[in-house]
Amino acid sequence: MSVEKQLSDVVQACNALTKVVNNKVSEIDKALSQAVAEIPKVVRAEGRKRLYIDQVNGSDDNDGLALSRPLRSLARAGSLTIPGGACELYLLNDYEFLTSEGRSIFYSADVQVRSADVYNPVTIKFNAYKLEKYIDQYFMASFQFYQSGTIEFYRINLELPSIPDDHGPGKYYPHGASVVRSNSTGIVVMPLSVRLSEVKIIVPDEAVNEFHFIGNPSGITNLALYACTMPSAWKDRNKMFHQGKLSNTIIGKRIINSDRAMSTDLNVENTGRVE
Repeated sequence: MSVEKQLSDVVQACNALTKVVNNKVSEIDKALSQAVAEIPKVVRAEGRKRLYIDQVNGSDDNDGLALSRPLRSLARAGSLTIPGGACELYLLNDYEFLTSEGRSIFYSADVQVRSADVYNPVTIKFNAYKLEKYIDQYFMASFQFYQSGTIEFYRINLELPSIPDDHGPGKYYPHGASVVRSNSTGIVVMPLSVRLSEVKIIVPDEAVNEFHFIGNPSGITNLALYACTMPSAWKDRNKMFHQGKLSNTIIGKRIINSDRAMSTDLNVENTGRVE
């Protein structure tokens, strides 16, 4: 075979290979463009979720995205919520925060907690526990936010713990003994917004109960209430806030949307109400 023939065959082979490569590059570019176009959809899906929780029949191995695949714990729901994201948590039945599971943690998230059936409100029961290194302090297995956050409880009952058996004078209840609490992780001011909509707060031992609803001592808390009920004995002792009272100014570190937000007047509408 002549050298010319061999060179001709090589050139043809190279041209064929170039054609194959060009076709593959075109396919790769098309696949890449399609993948890039899907990114916003994926980000939106991760950024805002609706999660179903069933403590009786659910499993934390589920994705929680459908009624047929509910999660078992609120703690797992917190871990599935991305920092800065939003989630709607639909409870299919009553839920109890078990001290062995600890907290449901969110990072700068927008959270709504509600009954899956709004006509039959479920109850979330909180529990108190102590850590070995803090023998005189009671904490609460509950909701915790890092850096900032918003949470709304909608058409649901919230039951605080009973007074522990070894409760006595001098026992200390930190901001961690709260239904919702914050950890600033070094941030000077921790903004936390809490909204209660058609919520009933159940407080056993209400006259002496030392637990709080919100623990955010290093930041500013915005509290909004609509058609809520709670025991007057508990409300009158300023137990909505740890180390704070209701205020309609920013000076007191607590912002309230109305100076009548928790009222004993049954004629007051669109605000909190005690019974």
